[in-house]
Amino acid sequence: MKKIISILLILVLSVGLLVGCGGSGPDLTEVTEKYNQAADVFNEAAMLVESNGWLDDAEFLEIHNGLADEIEKIKTLIEDPEQAKNIDADAMSADLDGLIQDLEAYKEAVSVSLSDSSPDLTEVIEKYNQAADIFNEAAKLVEANGWLDDAEFLEIHNGIADEIEIIKTLIEDPEQAKYIDVDALSADLDELIQDLEAYKEAVSVPLE
Repeated sequence: MKKIISILLILVLSVGLLVGCGGSGPDLTEVTEKYNQAADVFNEAAMLVESNGWLDDAEFLEIHNGLADEIEKIKTLIEDPEQAKNIDADAMSADLDGLIQDLEAYKEAVSVSLSDSSPDLTEVIEKYNQAADIFNEAAKLVEANGWLDDAEFLEIHNGIADEIEIIKTLIEDPEQAKYIDVDALSADLDELIQDLEAYKEAVSVPLE
């Protein structure tokens, strides 16, 4: 899902730049053909957006509609004689080539249903469980070795517990989980596991 949102945002930006192309007295035959091709790809993507349930995601829908508005601006730019005379045809043609490729990627991304777009969290869940196990082992040592008697330490320990619970909620809540950057979270969990191992070792001795 996050990947698709990123594609959309890039598309909106690139289309916005297209509208800004400038020049003088151009032949827009090639530009018009490429715009029509881009519009066709977008319309095909829009049908997939509707049929695959993407309209149910408010954030996605807002960006998708913004993209539609920007593409409409290109149409206006080409069809309005006053605006069209300022188009740099070569630059716009090249930019439309890039836009068509991006729209093809967008079309492919929405060719699956919204419910199937959630990331594969298998690796993340395994690493979270590993981190949680280490923390639970450390928590037993904290209690056994008298660390609960230190108020400042206890506050930090409880803060770690809260953060681990936040990660659990993020993974288990379908609405939040679909926005997870799996690679980034997996890397963060690797670091967390190392830190928790060090924490576990630190509390393996009695509080002095």
